[in-house]
Amino acid sequence: DYQEFNSSASIPGRLGPQVALSAQFYAAFAVIGRYVRKQACKGQKRIRRLSTLLREKDYTSFGLYIISDTKHLVFALSISLAILSAFRMVYVILVASQIIGKEFNRLLKRYFNHRRPAISGKKSPGMPSYHAQHSFAFALYISYVGLSHWLWPLIWASFVSWSRLALMVHSLDQVAVGCGIGALWGVTFARLCTSLVTLEGVTE
Repeated sequence: DYQEFNSSASIPGRLGPQVALSAQFYAAFAVIGRYVRKQACKGQKRIRRLSTLLREKDYTSFGLYIISDTKHLVFALSISLAILSAFRMVYVILVASQIIGKEFNRLLKRYFNHRRPAISGKKSPGMPSYHAQHSFAFALYISYVGLSHWLWPLIWASFVSWSRLALMVHSLDQVAVGCGIGALWGVTFARLCTSLVTLEGVTE
């Protein structure tokens, strides 16, 4: 009887870490869910803005905004691969880097409180550019871990960063600082990924 009781009493101890891990997993996805809902609301505003540009036949600005907003497609793709890919943890770390990077960028903007160009009409701080930071972080991450050749991601990141200058919503120094922080951010999380995940066959 003692052995039977002792064996059954040990089951919760074995299940405890698994339950805790599951709770952390679902908590992380709850955070991602809230972030996605917030971005979806912003997406409605972007669609209205693009519709206005089309009605006004401002095709140059329309194209620039399309280039600029591809970062949102990249984030959505990252979430999809974090759920569906066989190399799930590679993309989970990528998504985490994007979400944490967004909050870090918000803190930096509050700290520097650097004004955007007056012509932008935006009152929010602009140092550093989050579009530049996000795009270069993504480009360096996927290049470092071997998901893509480095050339095409960097070309894309350069176009996204340039679009912020062309749209005159950021100054050159704001974009340059965003590119630099993004590059360091991407490499840092890529090194974290390579230390935690076996990447053999990740590009297959």
